[in-house]
Amino acid sequence: VDEATLAVPHPGVDDRDFVLLPLRDVRSRLADSEKDLGLVDAALARRFDGLRKDGDAARVWTAFGDTLARDRTRVMGVLNCTPDSFSDGGAYLSPDAALARAAALVEAGADALDVGGESTRPGAVAPAEDEELRR
Repeated sequence: VDEATLAVPHPGVDDRDFVLLPLRDVRSRLADSEKDLGLVDAALARRFDGLRKDGDAARVWTAFGDTLARDRTRVMGVLNCTPDSFSDGGAYLSPDAALARAAALVEAGADALDVGGESTRPGAVAPAEDEELRR
């Protein structure tokens, strides 16, 4: 894709480790063809040939008292709990629906969950803290 507002792959992908490191971990599941794998491998080789895998370093991510080793690319599931969510139309507003979706995200392989109680839609009004926490 090469349009005025979008280019895939991004022209600066070789300089974006935050894109390339996870890409390296999921490359075989990403590509639909050998041609796609060749493009992915070429971008990775230009940047990382001879470098050790990112997870070799003993690093961890800590949140809410739990730690998650950074030994591989981690997947974060996003659970939107806002009535005006553009991605799911407010489908997870009830506690039962939200918990079922959270369980489905974990079952699908999410290592962590981002529960969103505040809309980031342009022009959205931030909820009061108690409303955000209720969501």
